[in-house]
Amino acid sequence: MMLKRILFLFIFLGLTLPSWAASQKDTIYLGMSAAFTGPNAVLGIELYRGSFAYLEKINQEQKGLYGKKIKILTYDDKYEPELTLQNTFELVDEKKIIWLFDYVGTPTVNRILPYLSIDNQHGAFLFFPLTGGLSLRKDPYKRYVLNLRPSYTREIQALLTRFLEIGKRRIGIFYQLDAFGRSGWQSARDFLKQKGLEIVADASYIRGCGLKDSYRQQVEVFKKNKVDVILSIASTSAATGFIRDLRDAQIKVPVANLSFVDAQAMFLNLSKLENENNRSYSFGLVNSVVVPFFELKHYKIYEEYLATLLKYKADIKKYAPADYNHPFYGPISFEGFLNAKLIVEILKRLGPSLDRSKLEEVIYNPKGFEIGLEDPVVFTRDNQGALKEVYFATIKDGMLHPLKDFRTLFY
Repeated sequence: MMLKRILFLFIFLGLTLPSWAASQKDTIYLGMSAAFTGPNAVLGIELYRGSFAYLEKINQEQKGLYGKKIKILTYDDKYEPELTLQNTFELVDEKKIIWLFDYVGTPTVNRILPYLSIDNQHGAFLFFPLTGGLSLRKDPYKRYVLNLRPSYTREIQALLTRFLEIGKRRIGIFYQLDAFGRSGWQSARDFLKQKGLEIVADASYIRGCGLKDSYRQQVEVFKKNKVDVILSIASTSAATGFIRDLRDAQIKVPVANLSFVDAQAMFLNLSKLENENNRSYSFGLVNSVVVPFFELKHYKIYEEYLATLLKYKADIKKYAPADYNHPFYGPISFEGFLNAKLIVEILKRLGPSLDRSKLEEVIYNPKGFEIGLEDPVVFTRDNQGALKEVYFATIKDGMLHPLKDFRTLFY
């Protein structure tokens, strides 16, 4: 019986493995598990859009890397941690893809960290997840992840500092009830405590809630406690729904969103609601941005980014709904573009064999990576994120603009 099982397994592997193995002889695969559907779909779609464009440019104009095309194998995890883990098992254990790339979300990435770190014989490594979570920046996990973006703690401190500087001290927090939201809540609490302050009011929502859900109960908490500012540690769709209900209740305090909220998608949805309800929703809003998107015109990468996205367009119809109308450019797709530029440079330095044993030597080279920004991108072993600056964007005259003066948020 055992011999039959072994023979069956041998035949089965012989029939199925060569086709996939053969495809990897002329292709470098990057494995991406992200939210392509559900409340956070815009993040997965736009991140992929930017990364795909640059990789396709390399494939078409430079015949790939070392004669191999570079392709992203995408899996939809719907922003669900267990599905993310299943996708990662399939990518690494079944497909033998060790270069994981462009994952999205704190709870989803947190779910795969033990798998990456415990007995890492598979050699899998995660490049540039779209999350500012803390777990992947600490031992024992940080050696299996490379972060480009700064932490949410850094974003939160930057936002709160600006409000405190203009005397706004009554801070409320709207947050997602999971690792993402609670970690952000704790970062805000710790920072305010250092300043001799406390969170005045907080209210949470369940992960997976979206634009169609009601946030009136949460709004009442902030109304009752008369906050000056609300820090929103939320997804794009939940933040949008919350802002709608907040403005419907005639509460005009500013709302500050982290970079996990796609500012363009939020604005498009708020504009649609304004037309439907004949109300104003998109005032008093600020989003932290962790890539120099609004400073692009000062860098030589600007024209390359726009031209590449126009020429090499990702097929997003597989995931995007029919009415998906997000601008083809924006901070999230630019982040994906940067991610792709960096991973190409990293893989190039590993040599034709893509020697995994050289990875740390390559990524922690003190000279960093010149990719067209003002300074080289330098990764350090503390892994807090190579990009340190936090920028701010607001909606003005129907468009996103950089925000310099936070006093303009108050009406």
